[in-house]
Amino acid sequence: MTKIYDFVKSKIRITKQVDKAKIKFFGVTFFKMKRLPLGKVYFFLMFPVWLSLSPRIKYVKDALNEVDTIVINHLLGGGTALYYKRWLSSFSPNHIVNLQKNKKYFFITVHINNQEIILCTKNFPELLFNCIIRKVIINHLINWDISTLHYIEKIKVMNKAKVLFNVHDYYCYCKHISMTKQGIGYCNIHDLKQCSQICGLEMQGYHAKMKNFLTHIVDEINVFSRSSQSMLTMAYPLLSSKIKIIPHQMPKLEPVHITQHDGINIIALGSIFFHKGSKVLFELNQALQSPKYSNIKLKVIGVCPEYPSIYQTGSYKLEDLNKLLQIEKADIIFISSICPETFSYTTHEAIATGLPVACFNIGAQQEAVSQYSKGVILDRADPDYIISKLTRHLHHQANNQ
Repeated sequence: MTKIYDFVKSKIRITKQVDKAKIKFFGVTFFKMKRLPLGKVYFFLMFPVWLSLSPRIKYVKDALNEVDTIVINHLLGGGTALYYKRWLSSFSPNHIVNLQKNKKYFFITVHINNQEIILCTKNFPELLFNCIIRKVIINHLINWDISTLHYIEKIKVMNKAKVLFNVHDYYCYCKHISMTKQGIGYCNIHDLKQCSQICGLEMQGYHAKMKNFLTHIVDEINVFSRSSQSMLTMAYPLLSSKIKIIPHQMPKLEPVHITQHDGINIIALGSIFFHKGSKVLFELNQALQSPKYSNIKLKVIGVCPEYPSIYQTGSYKLEDLNKLLQIEKADIIFISSICPETFSYTTHEAIATGLPVACFNIGAQQEAVSQYSKGVILDRADPDYIISKLTRHLHHQANNQ
């Protein structure tokens, strides 16, 4: 169960043990949290304002003194969060701090002695400067103001810590993490002058600070595909010696068996927003309303919130994917991302099903699909072109069976 600390009139008291928590300050709910799956004991605290108010909090200070690794994450979920979850589950997490940030607060999760302590503070948790940190792993920097990078530099200098940077997207190059922008799509720009014309002059300062950080503070850069390696060295040529390619480990999926049926069902997977090709799917779905395409349907296994007119099943769990593909009588999976993926879990999951897979000629998705015997690469986003290319590919696959 969870130990809850309630902040009322400058006093800390244990309220009750529940699976959900609300932390209140003078009767106002400040922080809500659900029980997390790791650890045996969970603490919900506000700090450092209240650290000196109770001897119980000495446990937190003692726990922080044991920390030797800091992981910097975002709070947005997705592939980055999945990577971190799988990384944690691969060993017994101990002496680790997971540091996250939104626009107002820092959230600190301390893994210590098979327990998890969660804290929240408005300022950078300077207690971390008292820890002997051996390693800093940067999983993502979104919501971190570029000026706060000096905290990481300070920790490195104080402890001679090793700093690792995982490239889950291209935020280290562009504030638009997918390098896409409404009205433009994927910019495909590596010219700083053109970049500044599209995104503003502040991009020059952003690039300069990121380049300095990656060059002088980061010791090792992990990418998850050759595509990412190529793009990063194109943006920052001096970093090539620091880059290592470490593909994600994927859970094993069994090939799916689809019963014979009439018509063709094109399947898109995952949570699909603009950079994942939501507009492409909308235009494709519109084109499929034509009588000449009456035997072809587009379906999303997942969600496409911007365009509710597209048929979509809702969010799914990976273990249910094959069953959903069978229910929807999938013929081909279309990875509709218009931006370069750094790995693309969805693409690798699609390939593991054994079904034909299509994607655009970009990023890690292209790298994976081009090596797949049932893969097809698309050069344009024109709906009629996509339909023609996918149907011809399916006929080709059928004739070769």
